[in-house]
Amino acid sequence: MDESGKFQNLEDYGSWIAGQQWYQTITLESGLVTPGTVKTDLRAPKLSSLDYRGKSVLDVGCNSGQYCLMAKKLGAHRVVGIDPDSFRINQARVLAINEGLEIDFRVGTLESLVSLGKFDIVFCIAVLTEVTDVLGSLSLLRRVTGDYSFIELGLSRPVLHLSLNSRWWRRETGISRVSRSLDVIRHKHVGWVVYPTLELVKDIWGTDFCVSHLGRGVRYDMLEIRRVPS
Repeated sequence: MDESGKFQNLEDYGSWIAGQQWYQTITLESGLVTPGTVKTDLRAPKLSSLDYRGKSVLDVGCNSGQYCLMAKKLGAHRVVGIDPDSFRINQARVLAINEGLEIDFRVGTLESLVSLGKFDIVFCIAVLTEVTDVLGSLSLLRRVTGDYSFIELGLSRPVLHLSLNSRWWRRETGISRVSRSLDVIRHKHVGWVVYPTLELVKDIWGTDFCVSHLGRGVRYDMLEIRRVPS
């Protein structure tokens, strides 16, 4: 590998991939595959069905850049991937260089999103289950989404929710009883996190967007969010 991160031949490229630890399973143009611990390529059929031509794309928590690589190959004009893990971002940069793709990979967190501006398409895959401010993070994602967002997160499914708040019982809040529900889950890495209901997610995105539940994803629930045509 030279100073730019480019390998001179496929054998060296493959040796570097084999010597790395990977989370994502990424199939490359050369036929090489990163040996990920999770079959993240199972999301590819759904994500690749979007029209990326001339679009701007943001992947929040991009890991080693799998969906950024895909979007750029499918014609996206501008692609930005952010992740707090510098090791993963380095992997993503090396892959992009050797695949001949111009992608802006940055070390960053959800809090840095607003400074990036709006993007036509936004991904946030299996990230919100590892942040303590899930509702605030959903609001940030809404602010940077132009037309489309694909989110995989944990959802709450309360069978019964009770509140001692008298206004809640009298339905004076304007929010349904189910909408006000959420689960508090202990995550092994970050402590206590919140799983919102689908209705609460819809409340956060508001009437400008249509939130659709696509069922179980690779790890959590898959949501497709599209801006409602004006």
